[in-house]
Amino acid sequence: MAMRGNGSLYLRGTTWWMKFYRDGRPVSMSCKTESRDQAATKLRKELRKSDDEFTEPRYKRVTVGDLVGNLLQNYDANGLNRHRVDSLSRWNNHLAPRFKDTKAATFGSAHQQTYRAERLKQGASPVTVNRELQILRKAFKLGAESEPALVKRVPKFQIVKEDNARRQFASSEQVTALKIAAANESLEMRVIVEMALIFGWRRGELLRLTVKDFHLAENTVRLEDSKNGDAREAPMTAALRTLVTGLLAGRAAEAPLWSHSVRTFEATWHKVTKAAGCSELLFHDLRRTSARTKRAAGVDTSVTMEMMGWKTEQMFRRYGIVGIEDKISALAKQEAYEKAQTANSYKTATLGAGSN
Repeated sequence: MAMRGNGSLYLRGTTWWMKFYRDGRPVSMSCKTESRDQAATKLRKELRKSDDEFTEPRYKRVTVGDLVGNLLQNYDANGLNRHRVDSLSRWNNHLAPRFKDTKAATFGSAHQQTYRAERLKQGASPVTVNRELQILRKAFKLGAESEPALVKRVPKFQIVKEDNARRQFASSEQVTALKIAAANESLEMRVIVEMALIFGWRRGELLRLTVKDFHLAENTVRLEDSKNGDAREAPMTAALRTLVTGLLAGRAAEAPLWSHSVRTFEATWHKVTKAAGCSELLFHDLRRTSARTKRAAGVDTSVTMEMMGWKTEQMFRRYGIVGIEDKISALAKQEAYEKAQTANSYKTATLGAGSN
């Protein structure tokens, strides 16, 4: 066996093979030649390549694609399949063609500015571009927290301010009309509308529910896969239990609550809102309606947040929309309070004058 620095050459039959170490692991490969000199040249080439990789810090070799791959693996390991699917779709369709082979150590503001300009030119909304860049931000943060770290720094990400909070909610008259229209459409739609108004759960969360998620013995329904990654459980009202009992009868445990496609649901929702005379309502407006109703009923903020899956009061305040009726009621209460205070002050002043 002939030695060459940190590598060696040896024969297998009449063909020369080389052996060397890369990243601390032994590597053996055929030189594909019967010439010792040619084999030695190939060995020296591989050793130089190994030396370059050894002397260059690991973090300098990591690409943005490596970081996103690490993020997707993390989602897999923690059972966050919905996050993985969404991130993978955005990565494959838009981010990967631009950043897959970009060295993470060189990624910065210029890359983001160019990408944002390109995506906006393609017709993407600022919010959509934010969501795409947020995937990269999560990937960088996770890479920095890895042991050993995949990156030495997390770039400052330019996420533009979003002011897209919708203010629409359903009035009590619209809620009644929606329930009637939903019941006329199907029992499935009636149950989904009822749950949206009671629990305030998102459309995607409701459509993922199956028969086994309803526990009639405990009178609860459990959402195993939510947007924030946490499971949620809520008790059923008498009205909901009556509706659900009829819907679940005779159905298999794995049967979905909504037995049709998402596209079919969207078409059905439009049909229901049109019949109810409120075609401008989005299904997500029911979530906002639920939050507003809970606030008006005096439900504790922490209970509302837990039931609806919010981790910050900022989201509660965003959804707890105050309508004109609330403001009228507030002013009426203020006026009544001020009149009472004035009356008390007048009474006190009168009594004081009488004693003199």
